Amino acid sequence: TTTAGVPGACTREDRAPLEVMPERGAPGLATEGTTLWVAGYRFDEGRERVQVMRVSAGRAALEGELVVDPPLTQGRHAAPGLLHDGARTLVAYTDGRGRLFVAALGGAPTLITELADIRLSPTLAKVAGGYAVTFTDSSGPTPRAILVRLNAELGRVAEHVLHPDYMGGTAPFLVREPDGS
Repeated sequence: TTTAGVPGACTREDRAPLEVMPERGAPGLATEGTTLWVAGYRFDEGRERVQVMRVSAGRAALEGELVVDPPLTQGRHAAPGLLHDGARTLVAYTDGRGRLFVAALGGAPTLITELADIRLSPTLAKVAGGYAVTFTDSSGPTPRAILVRLNAELGRVAEHVLHPDYMGGTAPFLVREPDGS
């Protein structure tokens, strides 16, 4: 949660606020046990990047950064997608042209589409044989929700239109069932 008057602060129940992301904007969140990962866009000196912080035992540490090129020069409202999978942290993010990428921290990005809507957050999930990313494509007459399957190396496997034109497909998300499916 955010504390009034402290943009980007992560609040702990029993202590003073801990600033995790110093800029305003929606954060991407992932958890494993008692560890929290927070991702957000940072813009300074004409450069933009996605920054991922790991919060554990009351301390925030930089997990990694990804360069966003070209940068988005207006304010962002949508969070990057974030997933922590064992020893690997994945981020889904858009550049200033609306291209959507998925990358593991420290790895090369995979281009998912050139038509993602920058106003809506992508989502990431682990699925059998790899990962899934969902996003909104607003290039047609109406928004369409798209799901792209990736293998474990982040190579494209398949693309599915979840909501075709005129079906109201905005802001898709992924839900994991209790059985892990």
